[in-house]
Amino acid sequence: MSVLLVGNHQKLDAGDLAVAIGTPAGVAGRTLTPVPFVTTDQIKAHNHVVEFKADVWLFPYLNLFASIGRANGGMDIAVNVDLTGLLPPVLCRPPADCSRDLRFHAEIDNTTLTFGGMASYGADDWFAALLASRTLSMSSRDRSDITSTDAGLRVGPRLKLPSDSRLALYGGVNYVDLDTTVEGSLSGEVRDPAGAPLTLRYRTSLHNPWKWSGLVGANFEFARRWNLQAEQVFGKGGDRTVVSASVRF
Repeated sequence: MSVLLVGNHQKLDAGDLAVAIGTPAGVAGRTLTPVPFVTTDQIKAHNHVVEFKADVWLFPYLNLFASIGRANGGMDIAVNVDLTGLLPPVLCRPPADCSRDLRFHAEIDNTTLTFGGMASYGADDWFAALLASRTLSMSSRDRSDITSTDAGLRVGPRLKLPSDSRLALYGGVNYVDLDTTVEGSLSGEVRDPAGAPLTLRYRTSLHNPWKWSGLVGANFEFARRWNLQAEQVFGKGGDRTVVSASVRF
């Protein structure tokens, strides 16, 4: 059994945006309209996760695990609205500017479920471990759930220490694939001429353009059953810090 604390920063891209605007009752069944003049330059997600994990060794080389957690944080979204193609050219000549950069912030409050496995190999005082998992992030708001695939290779020495303890130092690579369609709705303070509040329904594709990262970490085994682990994943697409404590029966 393990408890994990995860801090995650990730850069995402979005495209193929389609929207519908109306009252909460009227917009529910309305067809979403593509809006190519609105583009999302970049999304920066930052969140922290607390997870509870259970795993079991089926064979000396195969470990299966599952975890449930809670993710909290936010997403900073940069949006560009370019009306140049829709308005008459005379209206978009200098000094007029038909393009606007907007910034939005969305809160993250999700439940996460992860299932995966790890295959390991050891020789003398060295080890290698290949890990793969699938995560479902379920939103508590009116948004689509998001699934992602994670895989990684870790290699390093496993050093014997006094008092029957061991220290494993390792490095490796990590792969994350997130490519999904997200739907949801937002309600704000904007109202129609009759005074009714307006709701925005949206659909967009979401993916991470940089999937590969490097990683370094350490695992300390002591008192036969206890483990403390720390790991840092770093790359162009973002970074992730993991700290965990485990007890094995």
